Amino acid sequence: MTLKRIKRRTRRLIAQSWIHLRRFQRKVAERPYVVQTGCHSDGTTSSDLSGKVVLVTGSTRGIGRAVAAGFAQQGARVVIHGTSEPTVSKTVAEIEAKGGSAVGISVDLRSTDGPEKLLRKAVAAASGVDIVINNAGITGPLGAQPWTATAAAADETFTVNLIAPYRLAAAAIAWFKQCGRPGRIINVSTGATETIAPGMALYGITKSGLEASTRFLAGDLEGDAITVTTLRLGSVHTEMTKQAFSWDKAELLPPAETVVPDFIDIATAPHRLVHGRAISSWRRHVAPEAERIVAGPLATAPSFRYPILLRKGEPIDRENPSYDLFDRGESQFDPSPRVFDAVRSELETRPISRYPDEHSDRLKEGLASALDVPTDWLAIGPGSFELIDRLVRLLVDAGGNVISNHPGWFGFGMTCKKHGVQICKVPFVIGSATNRSHHNLDGVLAAISSHTRLIYLISPSNPEGIPLCEDEFLQFLAFIPPHLPVIVDEAYIEFADDPDRLDTTKIIGRTDRTVIGLRTFSKFFGLAAMRVGYAIARPPMADIIERAGVVFSVGSIAATAAIAALEDVGHRANLKDTITTERERIARAVVELGLDSVRSQAPFMLVESPCEPAACFEAFAAEGTFLAPRTFYKDAYILYPVGRPEQNAANLSILSKLVWI
Repeated sequence: MTLKRIKRRTRRLIAQSWIHLRRFQRKVAERPYVVQTGCHSDGTTSSDLSGKVVLVTGSTRGIGRAVAAGFAQQGARVVIHGTSEPTVSKTVAEIEAKGGSAVGISVDLRSTDGPEKLLRKAVAAASGVDIVINNAGITGPLGAQPWTATAAAADETFTVNLIAPYRLAAAAIAWFKQCGRPGRIINVSTGATETIAPGMALYGITKSGLEASTRFLAGDLEGDAITVTTLRLGSVHTEMTKQAFSWDKAELLPPAETVVPDFIDIATAPHRLVHGRAISSWRRHVAPEAERIVAGPLATAPSFRYPILLRKGEPIDRENPSYDLFDRGESQFDPSPRVFDAVRSELETRPISRYPDEHSDRLKEGLASALDVPTDWLAIGPGSFELIDRLVRLLVDAGGNVISNHPGWFGFGMTCKKHGVQICKVPFVIGSATNRSHHNLDGVLAAISSHTRLIYLISPSNPEGIPLCEDEFLQFLAFIPPHLPVIVDEAYIEFADDPDRLDTTKIIGRTDRTVIGLRTFSKFFGLAAMRVGYAIARPPMADIIERAGVVFSVGSIAATAAIAALEDVGHRANLKDTITTERERIARAVVELGLDSVRSQAPFMLVESPCEPAACFEAFAAEGTFLAPRTFYKDAYILYPVGRPEQNAANLSILSKLVWI
């Protein structure tokens, strides 16, 4: 097919998509909006919009026009506002032609007295106002840095997006109070306030200011029956978004009518559910009740569940000892015998009715002795997973940016999503005979921007099992900004025997950079059920991490088990020797089978799948062995476990059969 024909076909497909989209938009525009009456989550009943007067600024086009039409369909009397009298009159006529009630007012909100004048005229024309929707807004200069914008352009953006809405809100509140009547103000904001949008600084600044005005006005209205709310909108198809997006992206945006139910919901929701809040339109569509309660990224963050393991189509019993479960990276070795003795003694001598040590001092002392670090370098938590969550909350604000490797550990990505944090993933480099596998620290350096708040690395890495090298890491630290924290998740450090590997306990005191090591008792020590983890950092960072936690987060039985595991040096040495020997045996066997693999320092390794991955997982499951049902690097590798000797022998037998099928 010639290039000319390809271009012609592409244009035809785009045109067809555009036609279908327009048909969909017309259907949505013609669809009546239904307010969900009945009880809200707090038991109160939705308000009736019939006869309510709704003033919508900037309502002759785009979102404002759709919102005004939507409220009119619900029986409200709408006040149409714009700067052009003919356009205002036309919009009023269109609403009335569909059976709605509307009046029109033409006022320039950029003038000093424009907002107050608009309110006075609206009250006079409609015999009062019940709901004010501050919708009018402009993008301001697009694609330019704010310091290059002209003073006139900056002033106009601040006036239209922030000053005028504040003045109209203040005038409306004064009128509501004077008349002794309840009222609602809805300030229209944007998802750009939750992230960084390059080239839209003035727009983001003014909308962030508008959200702040919602919070502070709400604070001064405590006890009043006046409700002020921010509604954050995502991008929809309007003339305004056509300026900010390329034409093809703008055409594929949903129509403005899709956000009308969000306005109606906020206008009718109980006061205490929305007052002073910033409600996200896109999250509300997915989880309306959660967004009302949380009003943040957590509203749509999924509750985590591991995939259910199946055998012959039926869920397995994870407690069945005949199954070998490798899907969660749990240790296949029993903890030290001293752990069981210590736990029994703890249960016999310490009343369960008493709270544990709130500072975990005994555990810190044991760790300090084993690691040869000061106790004030340590912060304790219920597993390193919780400490990661704590650190993301502490160090990164919503919309901030963090850098990690790709593909990386799923738990970190899940944590960032929960807190509305953006992740920049730098590809991990899988090596060859002439190029060793590595963390691509040069790529991490190149990805650092002024918005980067945190770097998260895993050593040995997950899923590759490659440790960071100490010398390379120290060189890397020399080039990062001094204020930028670097987390090194060392969940598998005890399994590594590479003499050049990074050990954060050895370098934290040698650098002026903020390095935080994370470790756990869940993996090597086999105490996953106890949930004990710890962070290593210099003061005051360790103290800040500690203070951000919850008191009594680690129970006394768990702390006792961890101390006993640390103290059994002989068990630790034997376990490490066994793991190292078995890992080497598996690596050699994989080579003999003609399969590619990545040499690992963890209790797992990436091994080339000998057949289609789903068939590979099924073959292992048929023998009662369950691998993590994930593939990596273009589906070429599976995560192959290093377990007990008898497990490894059985797994290699299954693998060899698959090779020869």
